[in-house]
Amino acid sequence: MISFRIWIRQYEKEETPIGDLARDISIDNQFPKKNDFQIHYDYLESKNACNNALITLEFAWNLYQSRIIVS
Repeated sequence: MISFRIWIRQYEKEETPIGDLARDISIDNQFPKKNDFQIHYDYLESKNACNNALITLEFAWNLYQSRIIVS
């Protein structure tokens, strides 16, 4: 299974909230490598991410899960 970190990179060039999140993740060397939503969420919270970033993470994670299950 492709990891969330790798999967979200496809959105880096989009001018959308997911694209913004993808760019942030790609430049953050400390972003957790473990493929676990709660770990990612907790990490963003620990970095004082805004509520919209947390909502976008949840949306992106759900999209990721739906695409991975279908593949």
